[in-house]
Amino acid sequence: MNDSGSSLQDIAESILDKASKQTISYCEARAEEYSNETLNVEGRLLKSSFNYLSKGVGIRVIANGAWGFSSTTSLGKSSLEDAVDSAIKIARSAGEKRKTPVELREIKPACDEVSTKVDLRVGDVEFKDKVMSLIECNKVLKASDEVIKTSAAIVGVESQKYIATSDGARINFKHAMAFGTLSAIGFASGVSESANLEVGGSGGYEAVEPGFLIESAKDVGERVKRLLNAKACPTVNKTQIVMDPSYLALLVHEIIGHPSEADRVLGWENALGGSAWWQGMIGQQIGSRLLSAVDEGDIEGTLGYMPYDDEAVKSQRAYLIKNGILVGHIQSRQTAEEFNTEALGGMRSFSFSCAPLIRMSNTFILGGDWKSEEIINETRNGILVKYFLSPSIDDRRYRWAVTPQEAYQIKNGEVGELYRDAVVMGIAPDFFKSIDAVGDDLSIFPVTGCGKGDPEQLICVGNGGPTIRGTANIVGRGE
Repeated sequence: MNDSGSSLQDIAESILDKASKQTISYCEARAEEYSNETLNVEGRLLKSSFNYLSKGVGIRVIANGAWGFSSTTSLGKSSLEDAVDSAIKIARSAGEKRKTPVELREIKPACDEVSTKVDLRVGDVEFKDKVMSLIECNKVLKASDEVIKTSAAIVGVESQKYIATSDGARINFKHAMAFGTLSAIGFASGVSESANLEVGGSGGYEAVEPGFLIESAKDVGERVKRLLNAKACPTVNKTQIVMDPSYLALLVHEIIGHPSEADRVLGWENALGGSAWWQGMIGQQIGSRLLSAVDEGDIEGTLGYMPYDDEAVKSQRAYLIKNGILVGHIQSRQTAEEFNTEALGGMRSFSFSCAPLIRMSNTFILGGDWKSEEIINETRNGILVKYFLSPSIDDRRYRWAVTPQEAYQIKNGEVGELYRDAVVMGIAPDFFKSIDAVGDDLSIFPVTGCGKGDPEQLICVGNGGPTIRGTANIVGRGE
């Protein structure tokens, strides 16, 4: 077996063959090859461009009641055997200190081949055409002379992953995703404002089609221009907040997605995300009966598209909150056994070089019966927030603050004056219980840099929901 000629299937199967001759209770091999093309243009200058190619395998085993993991990019027979031995050695060593053995939830092993639909590969588009598209984005991002810095980037990722497990699962997944990031910074009269947007999803270049990308860039540039001329947001305690889906995406990510990861709930993994305030509260009413939220990986076109997870478990809709009741978490096979529930496909890794962790795929609030305009029309005094900038969340995901890019006054059912420099702050259960209107305009937005783990693994996910209304505090930073 040689490094260049081995198929992913051959690599994975050879690992299982080697592992089967050892005293272990489980083995999982993820053989993967992927490419990443990234272009970033600032103004009219190509700031960076790179193509990254990688091929390798990640190996997880359970031996002596504990996990062991190793990975390698050396794919010759002896190197693969050494990697298996390394994973087993780590597991046996860890097992000497583990009080209770690792147990996995039983599943029906899946055998499947899945390919993401791609109309046009990012790599098949001429390099100069991609650069010119980004230059044009920067032209429209600069909506006025006060916009002093602009940036536009395109990322295209292609991968093939073959997952084989000792309990019989075999998954061959060919995947592609493309996304763009757009940002603009403006300065006028002592005020600095910024706006940004992430667009894209699973698929090829069609996800960042130039016309769509340029039109999106125009919206971002105009947003900065508006903000530079807006009044500073006042501070208002306990006011009605109407949240546009473009803002809600980050809030859902931070106060529903991350605390729903079962390893956080159990206190097993607190790095770069904290724990969960609702530990031990399954079955309890934690929000309004209008609030239902799910995690669902098998949604084509989204950035969180994942038909099977990295344990070869088929992704299914996992209810997290149903009619305000906390009903579930995002699970691995191990945590599903701890909670005595189903494993619905919640394990993801950055690449073969990393052990998978429990991660979001597409986490979102389900739509309701209201029209978004009805929600605004029936709001006497409040604030409409759109697009997100940054979060600040405590370790338990209990107290939160998420900065919107735009905040508009709502008075007597009409959208009025635009404010800049607002921060929306709340306490998770209080906010959940205050939700009194949920729209029918569900949208899932790309979130391109979700971090977790130590060392950190960055993945792409989808988050969102419909327009909703609840009660929170508005703090004006610019007063």
